[in-house]
Amino acid sequence: MGDDLYATLGVESSASEDDIRRAYRRLSMTYHPDRRLDPEEQRAAAPLWLRISSAYDVLADSRKRMVYDELGPEHLQQGLAVLSDKVMTPDELHREWRRTKARAAESEHFGRMGITGSIVLSASVQRLLQPDDVHMPLWRRCVPELSSVAMDQEMTMRLDPKNSLTLSNQAVTKHGLGGSTLRLGFKRMLSPRSTLQLSTSLSHEP
Repeated sequence: MGDDLYATLGVESSASEDDIRRAYRRLSMTYHPDRRLDPEEQRAAAPLWLRISSAYDVLADSRKRMVYDELGPEHLQQGLAVLSDKVMTPDELHREWRRTKARAAESEHFGRMGITGSIVLSASVQRLLQPDDVHMPLWRRCVPELSSVAMDQEMTMRLDPKNSLTLSNQAVTKHGLGGSTLRLGFKRMLSPRSTLQLSTSLSHEP
């Protein structure tokens, strides 16, 4: 709704509620489709009457009018969405509007990123079944002996609808020794059936 709602009703932005109500009644006498007998005239009047009704719906409601006055026609629908029992004044409206925009920006930011990861632990129960020391307390023998740890993490960032970057890291430790591999990849969608992928990696081994 990008029209000047006050101009649609033919009133000033400082108009009172009574002024707005009278303007709406006056316009309804002229432009309401039910007041026209000719079908062609009814069809022609319908779009204008819809604009008049929409303008009145906003300006006749003090809180909707506040949103329109404070945020402008371009943000009217989004502004109406933040109205609640806690939003009664212009200051409260702007505060909630800023919060909503911040949440939307944060959601968009994290929506462009995908993070996955896994950890695999390997343990041995040999100490429980075949203890080196038969006199070892049972509670100590019941503690599994960790033999290896493998970690895999991947983060994908969507640069735009066609391009994305991927950063992944794999690390493995076994019996006190370990290594890791860092990979950087680029992917571009050439068409719905073809892609271009480039990658490079850096490894570290003991």
